Amino acid sequence: MCLYEVYIDFAKVYGGWIHCAGSLSPWNTHLGSEEYEPDAKTREGLPKATGSDDGTDINSFSYYYFGTGTVEDSSTANAYHYGLTPEVKVRRNGTTSVEKHYALGRIAREVADVQPDARTVYMGDDGKYTGLFLFVADWRGDLSRGTLYAGKWEQTSPKGSDGGSADIQWIKLGHASDAEIKDMVDFQGIEFTDIFDVRNQDPDDPTFTKVHTYTGIEWLKLRTSNDLGMSQEDIAKAAAFLETRRYAAYLGATTEFNKMEGVTHNARDKKTYMVSIPKLLGSYDDNPATNPGAVDGNFCPQDKVCDGDNIKYSEAMRTLFIGEDTGYRQNDYVWAYNVDTEKLSLILSVPAGAEATGLQVVDDYNGFAYIMGNFQHPGEFSDGNPDWEDNPDDGTPGIESLLNSKWNNRLKAAIGYIGTEDGALPAIK
Repeated sequence: MCLYEVYIDFAKVYGGWIHCAGSLSPWNTHLGSEEYEPDAKTREGLPKATGSDDGTDINSFSYYYFGTGTVEDSSTANAYHYGLTPEVKVRRNGTTSVEKHYALGRIAREVADVQPDARTVYMGDDGKYTGLFLFVADWRGDLSRGTLYAGKWEQTSPKGSDGGSADIQWIKLGHASDAEIKDMVDFQGIEFTDIFDVRNQDPDDPTFTKVHTYTGIEWLKLRTSNDLGMSQEDIAKAAAFLETRRYAAYLGATTEFNKMEGVTHNARDKKTYMVSIPKLLGSYDDNPATNPGAVDGNFCPQDKVCDGDNIKYSEAMRTLFIGEDTGYRQNDYVWAYNVDTEKLSLILSVPAGAEATGLQVVDDYNGFAYIMGNFQHPGEFSDGNPDWEDNPDDGTPGIESLLNSKWNNRLKAAIGYIGTEDGALPAIK
């Protein structure tokens, strides 16, 4: 067996942007993600909308990656090069190649999950006021060309404590290839205002459509022509694949989801799971009278999932694995939920303030099984709970000191897998 050090060069695709979770395609390539796509509207100098959740800093990225301008003002990076799906191929000799898929749209994607047909891809969208997206490739095993859809939630039962049930209507956004959209960006030089006319306040004009998305509350009007000489059809195509979430809202799709990022599938039962699973989620309760854990900053019940993030399904174990990313509990957990027995089990806790991420499950690899995971940003205290910090008045070290000593002043993370004292688990078949 030969081992290689594998380096992945993103230079030809303008670098990588806020990589998050990934998946293995049926044809054995790595499908990555670029979360929290930079807002092309503000990149063009237009003001943010009220309620925008975008906190990205493309200027400093541009400065440090391309070495141009200043940290505060570097114009080299083009927002439309980011928020895409990178596909990485690793060959037997250790060489690699990267291709970014424009045809899957541009959102705060955490993972693209390809179904067993090797054509259908479900994608979540991270943040507030986000969407649910579906891509159907023209050909098996090739994500460079296909049709993109956005989901519209149509409630079919009373919401109740578990959210109730709904049908999903899929609204077609458009059909395109990577090459078509990339050409619009690299050669035509398309910008946000070539696609939409936008207002941050109600223009009292019925030709504008009000939308509420991750980038805030806006009034949009799709242009019918622009200075680039594009046809109305091509402008709509640009909207679908470069301003995917805004265009989805513009056409009436649902963009009111929150933390809808994780997605995985169960091939045997022909089911796809999203990370926002009402049946398993605990409700927020910061009242110590009804939730004693609230005193210690644990605002979610300890026997339920709190702000699920990553999610993976094991066919052999018939089990969903769910990782958390929450500020409502001191420690984030990884859970295992058997879909047959409906038993939810806590299997891993990560350091206070850290996110349980990097979840991956391999049932059988060379005779072994791996439940892989990692954590990042230990000590990211989101609610300012005083019990987490050092108390100079009584000299009591808090969690902060312990984290600093254990995890290199909270700059260190860890990656690993759940196994036995001797190593990996035996293969599960």
